[in-house]
Amino acid sequence: MTKKRISPVQTPKPIKVIPTPPAGDLAAPEAITSAIDRVTEPQKRKADGRPIKPTSAGRVQYSTMIRGEYLKALKKRAIDEDLSTADLLERIISRYLSEWE
Repeated sequence: MTKKRISPVQTPKPIKVIPTPPAGDLAAPEAITSAIDRVTEPQKRKADGRPIKPTSAGRVQYSTMIRGEYLKALKKRAIDEDLSTADLLERIISRYLSEWE
């Protein structure tokens, strides 16, 4: 059995391409960057170049060991109060220290 070439019933209409007029000169990348810098507020950055979140401003990293059940309870309570664990822990420490004075 030989293959037969089947031509389309209708030939497609040619596509008319209308060229658009040139947009003109584009701004240099330095001009764009300086314009963006003028209208946006610069963010504070960590040493590695990542921006600092507003909620983390003034905080320092601290690592410690804690019992598993305390951590689990802390995370559950933070979710219930719609807070991060760091915010809740900071609130707990603040209340404890204010009572201690």
